[in-house]
Parts: sequence; structure tokens; C-alpha cells
Amino acid sequence: MQSGVSTFNPVTSIQNNSTQHTNIALIDVFSVMMAIAFPAVVIVAIGSYRKHRARVLRRQIQHLNRVWQLSSSQKMS
Repeated sequence: MQSGVSTFNPVTSIQNNSTQHTNIALIDVFSVMMAIAFPAVVIVAIGSYRKHRARVLRRQIQHLNRVWQLSSSQKMS
């Protein structure tokens, strides 16, 4: 046995990471789907909110018109 001399045998492992490539592809597909779906959902939400606000304002105007007509008919009698 030799003192002070060490032998170092590096261990190399080669792994086939086919699952990693598949996961990256799935992430890419998911990213593209989200990039398309998210703006579409935002646009639909904005449109729905505007329609809702228009409906609420129309109801408020109808209510105010009824109150105004009732009050004006009461003043005349």
C-alpha cells in the first residue's frame, strides 16, 4: 500500500430523462393555452360587467321615472 497516494475514480452516471422533456412540452402547451385563454376570459368578464352595469342603470332610471311620475301626479291632485 502506498501512503499519500490516493486513486480517485470519478463516477459518471448517464440518465435518460425522457420524462423531463415530456414535462417541458406539457408546460409549453399549458403556457400557450393560458396565454390564449386568460385574455379571452378578461375580455368576456369586462363585457359582462358592462352589460350588468347598463342593466342596473336602466332599472334605476325606470324606478326614478316611476317615483317622479307618482310625485308629479300627487302634486296635481
